[in-house]
Formats: sequence, C-alpha cells, structure tokens
Amino acid sequence: MANTKRKNKDAQEETRFRIVGYLKNKRGTQKQASEIFSVSERSVNKTWNKYKKEGKRSLLNKKRGVKGGKKITGQQAAEVRRLIKDKMPDRLKLAFSLWTRAAVQQLIEQKYGVVLSVKQVGRYLKAGAIHRKSLSAKHLNRNPSR
Repeated sequence: MANTKRKNKDAQEETRFRIVGYLKNKRGTQKQASEIFSVSERSVNKTWNKYKKEGKRSLLNKKRGVKGGKKITGQQAAEVRRLIKDKMPDRLKLAFSLWTRAAVQQLIEQKYGVVLSVKQVGRYLKAGAIHRKSLSAKHLNRNPSR
C-alpha cells in the first residue's frame, strides 16, 4: 500500500533511482517495488517507463513553474490593475458585466497578446492586492448612466 505523505524533492529523486535499480537488477516486480518503496504501482510504472524511454536524466528533479518567468511586465500588470479599478469590462468591449478572472484574462490577451491561465491571472490580481470586496464597493456605488 502506498504512503500518502509526500516526500521532499530530493527524497523523491532518490526513491526513483532506487526503484529503477531494483527493477533493473530484476529483484522483483513493479508491484513489489511499490510496496517496498511505499509508492503507488502507477508511480513505479511511470518511473520505470520514463527511465526506459529517456534514461537516467528522466529520474532527476526538474525545475517547476512557469518557463521563461513572468509573462507580462510589472508596468503592464499595473496598467491592467488601473483599468480594472477605473472601468467596467463592458466599457472595454469585453463580454463581461463584472470583473472576473476570465474577464481579466481576456483583457490581457486582447491588450498585450499574452495568453495566461485563469489561475495565473488570479496570482497577478492577488499580487496587486485587488480584491473582490474593494471592486464591488466602488462599482456598486457608480452611476451606470455615466
């Protein structure tokens, strides 16, 4: 049975090398390896197949996260935050009546040609300290005829 507690990256890498060594030397089956190393059979299978296909390099830890760093500059992010604060989405010709992550995503794509995931848009908004409460209060008090 697999241990559900995650190990740190170095321990995971070490486990992958030990699994491959175990299977490479034909000491047992993938099922036995999963029990010995306290990982799922699926994990053992993925590790073994990746090793057979790509070699030892496939077992090394890889850098995670967005490749190439930030997708929009700080100045662009500030401008997006200003637009969100000052205007409603429909005034910017977006198909939304209120600001949502999807609306901001569409604004960034339309204005800068950069495609971001909804999750990444949420991170940009959080970093800029724009929260739904502050937006709602401002936009609810606004005169719609302006």
